[in-house]
Amino acid sequence: MKARGFLIYPGKLTLVESFRIGCIGQIDPEMMSRVVVAVEDSLQELGVRSAAPAPAALAQRMPG
Repeated sequence: MKARGFLIYPGKLTLVESFRIGCIGQIDPEMMSRVVVAVEDSLQELGVRSAAPAPAALAQRMPG
């Protein structure tokens, strides 16, 4: 992502490893489109076939 002009912040938001994209300032539709393409390209480069949450992560968020 950094090579594509974006920084990501690792985080432990769920049971699975995750990241977030920080924003300082205003994001317009063009910038958001660039972020989405950069994430998609990076995931493909890493061999990630699906960015869907793991079942364990979804179960963690379910009430009761």
